[in-house]
Amino acid sequence: GGSGGSGGSGGRPWYLNLGDVGFWLNNEENENNQDIYWMSRDSALLIRGGSNYSYEQINTELKDFLIHRMHMESEITVAVVGLKLNSEHEDDCCVTIEMKTNTTGKDVKELETEFLALTRDKRTGVSKGAVPTHVRFAVINRNFKGAIIVKEIKNEWLEELRRRKSGEHVSDEKEG
Repeated sequence: GGSGGSGGSGGRPWYLNLGDVGFWLNNEENENNQDIYWMSRDSALLIRGGSNYSYEQINTELKDFLIHRMHMESEITVAVVGLKLNSEHEDDCCVTIEMKTNTTGKDVKELETEFLALTRDKRTGVSKGAVPTHVRFAVINRNFKGAIIVKEIKNEWLEELRRRKSGEHVSDEKEG
């Protein structure tokens, strides 16, 4: 196997085994060349400042921060996803936090505000790649094996941000 695209059909997605997804089309001016187009990243990486950060790395750092700096219970789950909301080159860090029980004595809005402020503090906060853009406390969807379903969380975040932007009120009642 060669490394070129001459054996495939143009316009079909291909993978570089690095998490990048793109496609190629035959060049109109030179039929022996193909033009390669990068589409997206199909991996659990957040891109910030030209650096790649794994979701797992950020999840771990933020969970440790919640337990040690905000004194939250250890039975919390953090799920980070990156969404290109404000730039086509950088991801916004969207953080979902699931608590088994809220033992902090604070409501969710207070916790969200405090979490964003503390993580952004340059002296006491988190590393540059882990600074959250948006945060919410919610149930994290998992598959039958218990793995976090990243695609569903991304879709939930897009809906949540649309609601926030339009000013829709979301009930505090849990569905069940």
